[in-house]
Amino acid sequence: MIQRIHIALLALFLGTGCSGSDSSTEPLAVVNGRTIGMEQYQRGYREYLFRGGLPDEPTRRSAFLNRLIAIELIASEARDAGIEGTPEYGEARDRARQKLLIEAYLADNVYDLIEVTDQDLLDQFVRVNTQMTARHLRANSPEEAQRLAERLEAGETFEDLAPEVFADPVLASNGGLVGTFGFDEMDPAFEDAAFRLRVGDVSEPIQTAQGFSIIKLEDRFTKPVMTETEYAESKDKLEQFVRARKQVAARRAFLESLLDEANPQIDAEAALSLMAAGDEESPTPVVTFTLNGEPASWTLAEIQAAADFTSERQRRSVDNANDFKAFVEGLVARTLLLDRAEAQNLGRDSRVRQGLDSAMGDWIYEQAFDQLVANMELTEDELRAYFEANDSEFQQPRRVRLREIVVATKSEADALRSRVTASNFEAVARQSSLRPESAASGGDLGLFAQEELGPWGDDVFKASSGDILGPLPSAGKYILLKVERFEAPRPATFEESRSQVEAMLRRERQQSYLREHVQMLR
Repeated sequence: MIQRIHIALLALFLGTGCSGSDSSTEPLAVVNGRTIGMEQYQRGYREYLFRGGLPDEPTRRSAFLNRLIAIELIASEARDAGIEGTPEYGEARDRARQKLLIEAYLADNVYDLIEVTDQDLLDQFVRVNTQMTARHLRANSPEEAQRLAERLEAGETFEDLAPEVFADPVLASNGGLVGTFGFDEMDPAFEDAAFRLRVGDVSEPIQTAQGFSIIKLEDRFTKPVMTETEYAESKDKLEQFVRARKQVAARRAFLESLLDEANPQIDAEAALSLMAAGDEESPTPVVTFTLNGEPASWTLAEIQAAADFTSERQRRSVDNANDFKAFVEGLVARTLLLDRAEAQNLGRDSRVRQGLDSAMGDWIYEQAFDQLVANMELTEDELRAYFEANDSEFQQPRRVRLREIVVATKSEADALRSRVTASNFEAVARQSSLRPESAASGGDLGLFAQEELGPWGDDVFKASSGDILGPLPSAGKYILLKVERFEAPRPATFEESRSQVEAMLRRERQQSYLREHVQMLR
């Protein structure tokens, strides 16, 4: 494939704001009819230097332009191959457009109203120079947090309650003590609440990214001498940070006001029951809310359609009714934001149009890059040679063999837990487990390393062979786990390591492979 590239090299050395002729409209490169302009180059180059902490140098400028050209060459090849006609492209474009519409709406209607005062900067400067020591109790819902607050008010202590709310043995045994922390080392809401407390005070329940916390401030130390010079040198960074924090708080407050107005009513238990029964196409609404002053409702299938634009990680995190409610509230809020953005005709806004073009260019390159690396040919001899040369890198960690019983409700799981034993677990799994593939094998799940078990890993690897754990909530169902046996760590065989060997060798060779491919496209 022949690509036409014209490069205005002189423009690379004009700096970011020089006088003279207006070079910002002149393309630095034209790759198969698509231009790389000065503004695009300067924005990306500044970000590249900032991320890497690199100084500006002429050779680095030209290298960065060559990188942009290589990206466009690879993306152009993918376009020619028809990637823009695929369903995956359409879905990615819809996701990107929605994100940009929401960002533009919030920028115009929320962020532009934010002011950062000198007092804000002084307060933040003091906070940067302050260390705090605190303990907390964590809850999964506001109701649970309020019950903990009432028990504290009645005379129970953090040390009394921590074993009930923390699976982490350290937090459970030390009364929820998180130790000493400073600026930007904790969840922003947690830090804000702790900073407002006096030593010895206990906060009201506050919402964080992890749930709800009640905080007790144990100690505070503020640097006794802070100079005007230090303040002046850090003022720009302080302003950026304070503005970013205010944007997060303003966004949260605005979304809460939207939800108050929409008043979503979510029957989480009904939805989870339908999911457990496999009746996901039920016409029964499980959510009602107000949209543009009119009543609206969603069935479970409509919720799942709205969730298509969320990540797999977000969807998998929904384990119980509280998670489901929070997840659906997020979907409702996004629907309301998109409706308002469309009403303001932001789809025609240059920020959205240019941002969408840039986002999809990045997406095309990422897909094309992954496909090129996947198509790199590696022979069996090359893989075995790499394994033998680096055999110490390939180890099987300590692993555990598990069995499971999956049921629909916690009451069912509790009932089974009371009668299941290590000796009858396999038979009960065959009779009662909802997951056909594991039920057929008596609940056998195979072998797992600790990191493969996510939040269950610590508890499973502290258990002994024959122990039964649970009930554990998972995707609206409940699981009992039996620990069968542990396997000690050992060197891995080539067959066990083959996929890892291939991934590592591809990673090692991908840059030279891509350079050769780009050179072929020029």
